Amino acid sequence: MDLFDGLPIPKSQDLNRDIGGERATSSSLAVEKFAAHAEAGQDAPGRKRKADSLEETSEEPALGSDKSANSPKLVLKGFSAEMQGERAAMEDRFCLMDIITDSRVTKHRDISSAAFYGVFDGHGGRRAADFAADSFLNFFLSNFLSRGGATSTDLDSAVSTCMTATYKTLDANFLAKCIKQKPAWKDGTTATTLLILNGHTAFISNVGDSQAILCRYDAVTAEHRPIVLTVEHSAARYEERIRIQQQGGRVKDDRIEGILEVSRSIGDLPYKKGMGLISTPAVRKCSLTSDDKFIVVACDGLWKSLTPTEVIHFVLSHIKDATDEDIDAKFSSACSGLAREAVKRLTGDNVTVLLVRISSDRQ
Repeated sequence: MDLFDGLPIPKSQDLNRDIGGERATSSSLAVEKFAAHAEAGQDAPGRKRKADSLEETSEEPALGSDKSANSPKLVLKGFSAEMQGERAAMEDRFCLMDIITDSRVTKHRDISSAAFYGVFDGHGGRRAADFAADSFLNFFLSNFLSRGGATSTDLDSAVSTCMTATYKTLDANFLAKCIKQKPAWKDGTTATTLLILNGHTAFISNVGDSQAILCRYDAVTAEHRPIVLTVEHSAARYEERIRIQQQGGRVKDDRIEGILEVSRSIGDLPYKKGMGLISTPAVRKCSLTSDDKFIVVACDGLWKSLTPTEVIHFVLSHIKDATDEDIDAKFSSACSGLAREAVKRLTGDNVTVLLVRISSDRQ
């Protein structure tokens, strides 16, 4: 029997399509996929939900120009909400840092500010999510310093390389802890992280099925539209199934060995040797503009209940007619409301939501 017998043939291999499943059309969005997938090859587009596509380009200006007068001066403020569904325990963790003051990143001549946001959706226990949330940023900053990122003239490449190394370092360190236990820990976690430099250059990285979306105003249609920033890593995806089987794993019922739904994660010791589960992240860069309203980062519990379009409309309805005095309160209410709505609608899963408000420094 051929290795790929029984696999569905992808409907399209059109690389102009992106995560959301629609052809890229927006010329105003600069998004770049970094070649950070040495273990798995380049991520191909998925089809889980429809959302606006991202145009990929290699014509992004060097980050050394980001401090110029022409760059938008944006202010970020994050809000968080957690809600336990029908699960016996809450296994999600998150990180929210609107301002990073650590000199390992801020001393770079081309970095005037840095912010970090992350969602870690644990499974099989919360120890992997705890470890990731407590260690991720420190591992990244240490990698950034030790690999010369603080003095690099190619900041894009330095951040991408260090972000990929951080996921692998995090995974290796946690697996080492797991092996030492009697019996060995089996906990795992997804991870979606958002590093924003100078207020407008976002690096989005992820393993697993947690997701990040950007709400952008389209002046042509006079509508706000969701842009999916992450890549879904599921054993149900055609490209991931092929990779898993090539690396010795087996996909049954759209799960690795019929059990694990995600195809990339931190931890999950039983599936990390010869079964196709890896910790190599998808790493992307996106330039934020004054047309952007907010970013939502959330575990799959939210996206099982609401589509990206429903999510941005939910938030927009909450912040409609907000004033300078109550805008933060309305964003906070929208964030909490998203978590409640997800649990109320469909999901028995836990739900964690980060909502990052984007505004100009004049607001």
